[in-house]
Amino acid sequence: MNEAMEQEIKESRKTAEHFLLHPKLTSGIQLTADKNEQMWMLAVQIAVETLNPMRRIFLDIRRKVEKEKQNGFGVGRHGWVARTQIRFADELEKEHIFYNAVPGERTMKTWWRELVGRVVEIHLRLQLKEKIKTGGTI
Repeated sequence: MNEAMEQEIKESRKTAEHFLLHPKLTSGIQLTADKNEQMWMLAVQIAVETLNPMRRIFLDIRRKVEKEKQNGFGVGRHGWVARTQIRFADELEKEHIFYNAVPGERTMKTWWRELVGRVVEIHLRLQLKEKIKTGGTI
C-alpha cells in the first residue's frame, strides 16, 4: 500500500470517529450543503441501526464519555477506555442482572475499531453507489 492510500484510510477513520462521537442525527439526516457530510451521517445511521443491543449500549456510553472528556477527564490517547468499561458493566448489570464482568481494554478498543471500520466501509459503498448513479468513473 502506498503512502497516499494509507493517509486516505487514516483520514477516513478520523472522519468516521468524528461522526460517530458527535452525531448530528437528531431526527434523521439533516439537509446540508455538503453531500459528503450527508453520506457520512447516513453511514453512521446505517451502522448504528445494525448494532446489537450490547454494542449500542457501548456506543451510547462511549459518546457520553467523549462529552465528559471535554471537561478535563480522560486526558490522553485512550482516556475513554476505563470510564467506558466501568459504565458499560454498570449498565449491563442494570439491564441483565447476571452480567457482572468488566470488559477488557482490548475488547473496548477492538469494538471501537470494528465500529469505525464498519462506518468507513458503509461510506465507501455509498460513495461507489453515488458514482455509479451519476455515471462517474470508479
